[in-house]
Amino acid sequence: RDLFFMPFRKMTETKHAMIVVPLEKSFFSIDSFKSACDQHDNNYSDCSKSKASSDSDFYKSMVGACIRCNINLAEKYACLWFATRYYEAVVLGGSHPYNNRQDQNCECACP
Repeated sequence: RDLFFMPFRKMTETKHAMIVVPLEKSFFSIDSFKSACDQHDNNYSDCSKSKASSDSDFYKSMVGACIRCNINLAEKYACLWFATRYYEAVVLGGSHPYNNRQDQNCECACP
């Protein structure tokens, strides 16, 4: 069975994104990435963190979750595949949420 083309059942909302949750959660759960997503949201609000650094930390956290999961090798590869897709999504589509959070939380240091 090809894990990459599994049917999807719902979208899970985080502060900045909608994430597709696989219908069958036998290989890993979106909850495996919840901590990474929450930290990513917090990093976007942190005035000392760049977008690139926030996104990189997000990816590393998801990869760590995949590695820590007690799953077989094929499932681990599927988990890493999803982690990479989520990372690519925030790299490509996260500028607007990042800029909004920075505008809301960070004061401009004018000369």
